[in-house]
Amino acid sequence: LLSIPINAIFFVYGSTVHQLLKEDVDTNEPTTEDNKNDKLSNFWNEIIVSSKRKLDAELYNTIVASGTVWIPFNFILFTFVPSHLRPLNLMVCSAFWNCYLSLVQHR
Repeated sequence: LLSIPINAIFFVYGSTVHQLLKEDVDTNEPTTEDNKNDKLSNFWNEIIVSSKRKLDAELYNTIVASGTVWIPFNFILFTFVPSHLRPLNLMVCSAFWNCYLSLVQHR
């Protein structure tokens, strides 16, 4: 259950960063206070919409994938792997999991 908010935060953060990098700021355009407020409001609305779209598209599948990877991995890790080798195995699996999350974020 803990993976649901963690993965949701990951997708919202990734969508926000993507939107920030995608934002095209035109410095030649004269800006008024209303224009600034409209741009800021549109910018945040785009972030909310893109984050919601990403969560709707990817969160459920990521939670299912998380369960299919981490539950068997932890069972094997704590059942068969000696305690002095557990951190190394956990780091390797975490590295691959982070690669998977990165690929999912950038689909």
